[in-house]
Amino acid sequence: MNSLLSTEYPEEVLLSKGVLNIDTVFWADMILQRSADIPGAVIEKVEHYKCTDGFEHEFLAVHIDHPLNDAASGRKIVLFMERTQRPSPLTILLSSTGSPPPIPATDVISISSPEVLDPIQYITNNHFRHVLISTLQFDDRRPTDRDLSDLVNFVAAEKPKYDLKYQCYWFSSLIYDALRDIFGGQPTDSEHAEMRGHFYGRKAPKSEGWAELKSRFKSSTSTPETIKSVSLFVRLSVLIVF
Repeated sequence: MNSLLSTEYPEEVLLSKGVLNIDTVFWADMILQRSADIPGAVIEKVEHYKCTDGFEHEFLAVHIDHPLNDAASGRKIVLFMERTQRPSPLTILLSSTGSPPPIPATDVISISSPEVLDPIQYITNNHFRHVLISTLQFDDRRPTDRDLSDLVNFVAAEKPKYDLKYQCYWFSSLIYDALRDIFGGQPTDSEHAEMRGHFYGRKAPKSEGWAELKSRFKSSTSTPETIKSVSLFVRLSVLIVF
């Protein structure tokens, strides 16, 4: 890491140490604290993965080119993004009484430590059985980490609950489809592409995807008050948890 730049990048500590399952909005808040004059990271490609065991979880691997990364080290910085569920004790208690409330979604980002040069090895360690569904490649018009932070903030504010329609499949597909649409990324499907959004061979229930939410996203980026309120909530949550 370049020590001359580190104080200008709030996210430097995450990149230098690695992090497991930090809330996406907390990460986005760090990115948005950065001065607009400071060059940010650019997204080179996005990989959409699917686990082939358990609940057939889906997640994204976002490969970024960050000014703080020393290319000579051979390290590749990848943001592993996924939607999970983490019910509170109150949720579990109410569920046992026969009136289960909606479960809050937990959208998280993980970054492997500098010692892990191969991000695929990191995936293997955390999601043992998995296949690549599709790769979204960016050339001239690359999105930045600020663009990605806008998207994850929108997702957290728009669909904060985890249910049959708004689960890991929806989260991964929405981010992937949005980046493809806005920045003209070129997708390359693998032989496993038909598995996207399926659970044991059955397609997940239909939900509002990028086509339905696109106009709302454009409105949200012009009204930052909503984003600020979500950010404040996450900061308070972190203080309470830790």
